[in-house]
Amino acid sequence: MTWAIAETDARFPYLGKMMAESGYAVAEAGGDAPADGLIARYPFSPEAEKTLRALKPGAPLLLLAGVRPPETLLNLYDVRLLLDDPVFVHENAVLTAEGALCAAMRDTPFALVDAHVMVVGYGRIGRALTEWLVGLNADVTVASRREEGRLQAMARGARAASLDGMRALLSEMRVIFVTSPDRALGMEELSRVSRNAVVIDLSGAPYGLDLDAAKRLGLNARRESALPGRYAPESAARCLYRAVARTLNGGDEA
Repeated sequence: MTWAIAETDARFPYLGKMMAESGYAVAEAGGDAPADGLIARYPFSPEAEKTLRALKPGAPLLLLAGVRPPETLLNLYDVRLLLDDPVFVHENAVLTAEGALCAAMRDTPFALVDAHVMVVGYGRIGRALTEWLVGLNADVTVASRREEGRLQAMARGARAASLDGMRALLSEMRVIFVTSPDRALGMEELSRVSRNAVVIDLSGAPYGLDLDAAKRLGLNARRESALPGRYAPESAARCLYRAVARTLNGGDEA
């Protein structure tokens, strides 16, 4: 069968090359070549939409979806959600954390060594980011609503605070990474953040950072989405390829 690949970010051309080298028949989504299945990010790009309209009902769709697709799509096609693969989610989190460090280093006039840095949230990305930051000898505080997360962070060499206790510490921070989608930094919290700090939102919708409020306060804040595809597209594509292979082979990569 032929897989159409929607090249919505820099990792997807690498993915197509890796699949072709492994013997899969691949085509670019939106082109004239017929396809039997689709690999794409969801929500769909116009090219993916064009390919989707040409697919038969029941055709396989391998989707990298930040939000759950509608039931109409799930019922009409054989949809596999790549983010249901825990290995891929872990590998993607590690690449996201490394990309976040790169983004912070690129745009700050100071080193992270000994800098006061906060990680808000202690899920997969928060854990990976904390590991990197502790290894760099940054002065790391993890803000987590869960006591278990705070204890794990302290065991890895970071300080820890509850989300309520976080507020008193915000003014000391030079870099704040937001990893949890639960709104943790609204106007009240952001008003305590130093104007010399950098705030980087790595969370997904509905987003842990009120970016509009940060901009109104004049903070250096931004949302860094899809970091693996922008920071390390070849490595991100290799993780994606392994997830595709596991999905198509019942859990085995080979």
